[in-house]
Amino acid sequence: MNCPKCNSKNVEVVTAPVVRCRDCENYFTVEPAPEPPRPAPAPVAPERPLTPADKVRSQAEIILLLAVVFVFIGVIALLVGVAGPPAAFVVCLAAFSLSVWLYLAAQLVYIRANTEK
Repeated sequence: MNCPKCNSKNVEVVTAPVVRCRDCENYFTVEPAPEPPRPAPAPVAPERPLTPADKVRSQAEIILLLAVVFVFIGVIALLVGVAGPPAAFVVCLAAFSLSVWLYLAAQLVYIRANTEK
């Protein structure tokens, strides 16, 4: 920046807008540089409401999660076998069969969710 009076570049900033020329002792103000324009905020898409198919799909996910839990219960019952090997085997078979039925029920609910509009 140059002094408007003597056109010297020997200037110092006193405060933010006020500048002093060291050669002619002239005080003058400088307009601050304009701020770059801020980018417009990204438009936020409105959240779509849950459709009946979404609700049915979430029910199927819960049933599928229950099937997975019973698979783990069956594996743990088979590995631990606290009540003896025959009882552990019966508990394991019951848990596995229940998990298979729950899995099939979840698949039926998924089919229902996909056919709903």
